[in-house]
Amino acid sequence: MQKNDSIQEMMYSYLEKWRTTNLDMKTFCRNHNISYHSFKYWKYRQRDEMSANIAQLADCVSDKKNGEFLPMQIEAEPLVQGFALNFPNGVQLNCPSNVRFDDLVTLIKAF
Repeated sequence: MQKNDSIQEMMYSYLEKWRTTNLDMKTFCRNHNISYHSFKYWKYRQRDEMSANIAQLADCVSDKKNGEFLPMQIEAEPLVQGFALNFPNGVQLNCPSNVRFDDLVTLIKAF
């Protein structure tokens, strides 16, 4: 299990490094001796994990108790550049990954 965790950490760090460059994925992989297909796999895996985290956040937000938001814990920093929340009324909220939780709550309450 630890081996997989260290591989995941390494690949996620490469993904973050890649996002700060202007290189396409193939060139970046070639420059860092990384398998393009493996890199692509980890990119989609990271995206799916973030989607699950955002869905969990949306569930928590929609679970209101006496008109108040339920407390939640965020265990890790976001791993992507940003995210979007889609509300049932058609409003889409696009946020950078470094948005403060208090600001996010304020924005969500606005919709």
